[in-house]
Amino acid sequence: MIGVYATCDVKNGNQAEFEALAKEFAQTALTYAGCIYYDFGKVSGTRTRYVFMEKWQSKDDWDRHLAAPFFVSHAPDLVALTLNGLDINMAELSET
Repeated sequence: MIGVYATCDVKNGNQAEFEALAKEFAQTALTYAGCIYYDFGKVSGTRTRYVFMEKWQSKDDWDRHLAAPFFVSHAPDLVALTLNGLDINMAELSET
């Protein structure tokens, strides 16, 4: 099982558009095989810093998510709303 978290800084003024698109990412990812959890939110005490949190059965499941048509076609739109893309991190999680 893996956990993925990504942080990003959204360009000021683009927060509403970013949140709407991020919501679509979360809703779509939750329909994929192997997705246990997927959500996003604004980091407390900030105006433009966001985090995505994900939990997948396996890295293969996460890789399929990255290759899915929705992700491939909309990821560039999401990244364009940020200052410098997403800082993505992965962790091997225990089964508990």
